[in-house]
Amino acid sequence: YLHNQEWHSNEKRCPMFLTQILEIDPGWLGEDWLHQSSDADFYDDAKCLEYLHRWRTIKLLQEVKEEIGHEVFARVWTHFPAVA
Repeated sequence: YLHNQEWHSNEKRCPMFLTQILEIDPGWLGEDWLHQSSDADFYDDAKCLEYLHRWRTIKLLQEVKEEIGHEVFARVWTHFPAVA
């Protein structure tokens, strides 16, 4: 559990649970998330995991777009309309 110690103040450490990220970064679940949430949402592991997967997917797609270029990337939507 050493990788979890002092995660609040050490950026090289990880929180034990995704819901703990909200203690440090209340905006990590998206813009205006706080205004649309209830107290129960702060302990919703599934919601946090869903956001993490969405965020990771977007970041990976951004890396691919940067690597292959906008024009080639845009052609993906032509060939795979279900993705759009």
